[in-house]
Amino acid sequence: MVWPRAVLAGVALIILGGMPQNIVLAQSAEVYRAMKTPVVALPSKSCRQLWYIEHRLLAAGRICPSSERAERAFRSAKSCISSDERVLPGKARDYLGKIRQVRRDKACGAGAF
Repeated sequence: MVWPRAVLAGVALIILGGMPQNIVLAQSAEVYRAMKTPVVALPSKSCRQLWYIEHRLLAAGRICPSSERAERAFRSAKSCISSDERVLPGKARDYLGKIRQVRRDKACGAGAF
């Protein structure tokens, strides 16, 4: 049986949690580019650099900014699609976890530089 394109698109939206497939694929490419800093290099970064790396990844994943500072820093980013980080690929969520662990280890506060 041949399925109409509209039906297939609707099924893809349900499977992908409401996100069109082309957005997911484009988002993934941008997210992986935002993960260019190797994990082993994270401890050598300053709190300010870690904040930037974390929020660059969130902006690439089109996660809505959670602060005015993030909005200002990434105002030229594509519009956000979700405030839920679970829309990010697993590797990106793991990378965020590592960044946040390094920030905790360094005692970087929310506004620490």
